Amino acid sequence: MPTSKIEFLLSTREQHDLFGDYLPESYADEATARWSHTEVWVHASGRTGEYGLDDWTDIAAEQHDWERRVVLLRATGEPADGDAAADLAEEQRRSIERWYFTCPPELHCEIIDALLADPSFRTRYEDLASGTAEFIRAAVQANADRAAPRR
Repeated sequence: MPTSKIEFLLSTREQHDLFGDYLPESYADEATARWSHTEVWVHASGRTGEYGLDDWTDIAAEQHDWERRVVLLRATGEPADGDAAADLAEEQRRSIERWYFTCPPELHCEIIDALLADPSFRTRYEDLASGTAEFIRAAVQANADRAAPRR
């Protein structure tokens, strides 16, 4: 049942094993304060509250693989607003939809902006490779731009 607070069926140790220094429970209060009034939150908290270790293992593996491919793409010199980067952004958006909630491209932009405004999230992406945070932001925006209806 949806709650106003994120609940995890994972121990802190399991979260650390899956997500490293980024522990989802560490951000539960902040996320609750920021998003709990939204329909998206109600949907996501209802779904994630039922996820067990196997689900979170799949989510973490998918996210780590995606991050690895973003870093590799960036290292090739591909532009952040090019098709390959936008394709990766679209993949992330679909992952959000698969695991959490409906996420139109405009909402994906808002989420990335909110995450990158948080120094710990920005650092997490920058620790992958310098410039990764802004590369992701630009790729997500490029994906939203190409999804926008043409006039």
